[in-house]
Parts: sequence; structure tokens; C-alpha cells
Amino acid sequence: MRIMESLRTLIVEHILLITRVRSWIETTRKQVSHIRSLRAFPVTRKKYFYTTETDEATKVLVLESFYYGNYDNKDSPPTFELHLDGNFWVTVNASGPDVVVHDAIYNVKRGAISVCVARIYPNQAPFINALDFGGLKPGKYSHIGQNQALLLVKRANYGRNPTGHDRPFSNIVEDDPPYELFTTAVTPPSNSTTKLSLNIGLPTKQVLIYITTFFSEVLDLKNTTDKRSFQIYIDNKSYSNPIIPLFEGETEEYITDITASSETSFKLVSASNSTLPPLINGMEV
Repeated sequence: MRIMESLRTLIVEHILLITRVRSWIETTRKQVSHIRSLRAFPVTRKKYFYTTETDEATKVLVLESFYYGNYDNKDSPPTFELHLDGNFWVTVNASGPDVVVHDAIYNVKRGAISVCVARIYPNQAPFINALDFGGLKPGKYSHIGQNQALLLVKRANYGRNPTGHDRPFSNIVEDDPPYELFTTAVTPPSNSTTKLSLNIGLPTKQVLIYITTFFSEVLDLKNTTDKRSFQIYIDNKSYSNPIIPLFEGETEEYITDITASSETSFKLVSASNSTLPPLINGMEV
């Protein structure tokens, strides 16, 4: 989904109604436009809210971007929380050199949605560079319930050489992934290897997960005797039916309604009649 620049401007200008400090990021390297400035909120209050009206029962993308950039010349990036409709979302730690992006897919209730930045520690002022809302087309992320939200862990475009901004591919991909996602893939280092482990990046505690995996054959096997067939295994147990990617085709497989953690293993395992190892083009967790 394309970020709506006009909506971003409108939202930021509404945030200006709250008393805060306006600050400009001081950086010598070129940054994308929406992180060249930020809004820092005074430590005199613990929470700052923004609420916007929208259609009830609509799925919405909420995306927030953070880049400290030593705007206050203190070399001390703050740690603070994000809340969504009054519920804890995530702890923001912007101490690294890269832009921190948090996004969620959320079912709107009561015709409005509220986002909050919340101070955790005294004298550590929360800030924000960009806040985006975008409605999703009907049918998107249809596997989640009305009372559930999706909090992004990672998106991966496998086989690609990362350049530029650290967003690996389009913000909204399920049911409408970008074509570029299927032009490259990753396989085990050797064709004789029958297993490919997936780095999911889950937290240490058990959480309910929703994973979309993307597959497309990158070799034309039409006039060969080779075959690629594999299954998704979770903790060494088969989870999916056999997956046979189509050349220049698109296949999506979902992992839903289970709990997992950083201790859970996810693998692609070749079928006994497969002559080629498993592959994967992309994944959204």
C-alpha cells in the first residue's frame, strides 16, 4: 500500500494542537523526507493521544516511524511505549542507526481509532517522525478475527540484494504481493540438502502467530526430470500439504491459529520424490 502523503501531513498538523517541542533531525547523511523532522513531546505529561474517526469494522494499517538522529544533542535516545486504543502495543527503542518502523493491522471498533505515545522514564521525551493510517481493501487478511490485531514482526524478501531503505517490500502484501517478490528466492546452500530452516524472529514468550509464506519456482523445469516439492514443518511435525511452486506462478501458504516462540522451529522439508531442495521467496510474520 502506498503511504498517503496528504494524510500524513494532516495527521502531523493535528498533533501540533498538543503542546510539544518541534525539533529537526540533525544528520549529515540524506534521509527520506518523512524522517527529516520529528515531533518531541514534553515530559510534563505521561501520554499523548491522537484519535481519528473511521468506518466501524474496517481493517486499517497503522504505521509509525521513528528516527532519533540526536536531534536534541544529548546522545541519549529515549525509550517509550506505543498504545493502540488504550492497549499496550510495543516498546520503542530508537537507539540504533536505522529508522524504526512499527506497523499493525487493526480492526476498528466504535468508529474510531486511538494511537498513543507514552513516557516510561522521567526526562525521556517520546517523539514521532511519521504516523500513517490506511484503510485495507475488503478481504485483506481475512484469516484474522474481528477482535484480533496483527503486529508486524518482520517481512523478508529472500534472495534479493538489499539496498536503500530497509523496508524489504510493500507494506501490505497478503493477497496482492508485488511482482518483484517472486523474481528471486533462497534455497539451501547445496542441492543435496533437503531442509531449509526459517528465521522467524519471534519473542521468547509464546504468542499467537499469523505467518504468510510466498513461493514461486525460479527455474523452468518443463523439459527436465527435476521436481521441487516440500512441506512446512513446525517443531519437526508436518504442518502443510505438499507445496509444488509453479514457474512464474504465485503460491501463498498461511500459518495461523497456533502459538509459537523463539524456541519453535520452522523448516521447509523436501518430499521423498523431490529432486530439488525447498525454496522460499518471501515471508510476512
